Amino acid sequence: MGRTVRYGELLLGIEGAALFRNLLDDDDFAQQRIDAIRELAADFDGKRLSYRIDCPELDVADGYTAWAPTYDSINNVLIQAEEKLVASATRDLPVGTALDAACGTGRHAAWLAAAGHAVTGIDKTPAMLDIARGRVPTATFEIGDLTKLPVESGGFDFAICALALAHFEDPAPAIAEIARSVWPGGRVVLTDAHPTFVLIQGQAVFPTERGLAFVRNYPHLHGTYLAAFRSAGLEVRECLEAPMESDYTAGMFAEASVAAQAFWGDIPAALVWSLVKN
Repeated sequence: MGRTVRYGELLLGIEGAALFRNLLDDDDFAQQRIDAIRELAADFDGKRLSYRIDCPELDVADGYTAWAPTYDSINNVLIQAEEKLVASATRDLPVGTALDAACGTGRHAAWLAAAGHAVTGIDKTPAMLDIARGRVPTATFEIGDLTKLPVESGGFDFAICALALAHFEDPAPAIAEIARSVWPGGRVVLTDAHPTFVLIQGQAVFPTERGLAFVRNYPHLHGTYLAAFRSAGLEVRECLEAPMESDYTAGMFAEASVAAQAFWGDIPAALVWSLVKN
């Protein structure tokens, strides 16, 4: 899937979305959005708004292989929001053995190792693991799939899985595997793109030499997570949510920054579950 997106579509979409979100609130704001939409529509076939951006959909393996070289250098506001919530959820975490499932480039493995944990990272993308090994030389990293983790049952005091479950149409098998990895009484932190964010085009988009590409996120409602937690023997300690903090005056939304802020500003983007294994 995926398609070639016109720049004008991007701007019209954000202006229309901002108008709808604030439809009952402010006459002046509504008129500004209508005026902006009229101006964009009038110039829609012009050279500037007709600029086309390739945005193909890639599967997890191909997507993260392509993303690996730039993953840590891109300003990722979703990660910034997520990391603050993880810090809050783990502020009382005792030092022990830790699993970073779907570890990517090892951003969570790095702080766990620095805090004194014995860390094992598992990921299915060799290109991401190569970066993780260089970043956290004291940790152990292995190839593996979230739905069949190559670890012993109950082998860890703590497990984290970050921004990966939304790539599954059904997250339950992966959640069961993560739960299996910790002993009864062990802690689990799961982070994800918030379902509200995903439902309004919160995809895992990244730049490529040809334009953009994305790995699909599927929206998992809170009830879906809770059902999976019950089946896996996990009890919720905390559920944390946060919006992104972004400057829309730069980047792809710069020409519609007022609308972008009005639309995205307080939308929850990051979701973090703090859990304990029964």
